[in-house]
Amino acid sequence: MNQPIATLTIGLLTAGFASAAVFDLASDFSVENGNPNGVWTYGQLDTLSSPFTPWVIGGISEAPYAPSSFWHSSDPGDTNPSAWQNLTSQTHFGILPGEVALHPGSSGQGAAVRWTAPAGDAGVAYSVNVTFGAGNIGLMSLAVLFNGTTVWTGSDSGSFSETRVLSSGDHYDFVVHSGYFFGSTPVSANLTTVPEPSAYAAIAAAGLGALAVWRRRRG
Repeated sequence: MNQPIATLTIGLLTAGFASAAVFDLASDFSVENGNPNGVWTYGQLDTLSSPFTPWVIGGISEAPYAPSSFWHSSDPGDTNPSAWQNLTSQTHFGILPGEVALHPGSSGQGAAVRWTAPAGDAGVAYSVNVTFGAGNIGLMSLAVLFNGTTVWTGSDSGSFSETRVLSSGDHYDFVVHSGYFFGSTPVSANLTTVPEPSAYAAIAAAGLGALAVWRRRRG
């Protein structure tokens, strides 16, 4: 039986986009997988120009975040800067259930999450979308860095989006810094591969080819 052309076209488009890679901070957040956790690394930038330092202490806390999974500084006197995920069904410190929060250190050290383009990427386009929520009542400074260069800054809350062609080893840092008290700040980060214009053209050409074949068979 001949398929309707609409079905053929939708099938081609679906096939063309099915291989998109999606990296989501909240969905991927883990203590069990270690640090780095795939493309994600949890750590700190003492200043925005400082080297990135991955954290080595992680676990599940029953208090004060009741409970949460966390990575944090090795400073024995303070568990901040830190990254933590609210594992409860209630809002804690301005952080909704399931959200990942960054909290800077007592000297303004930046809590950061680094995303690194996977091995094998070469000229892959990514859609990058990051949102910093208001979180707790403290007024924190925010930043997004690409390969160590600041590409966006904000205060308290804000969003950053761009599409950029990346290669393996390119990295973004999402940072909450220059504040401390009541500093838990939710961060939503999503990076998704998108087809290059040539890929759109190939999908369109495949659709036109299918249309031509379908017409010949109908003729």
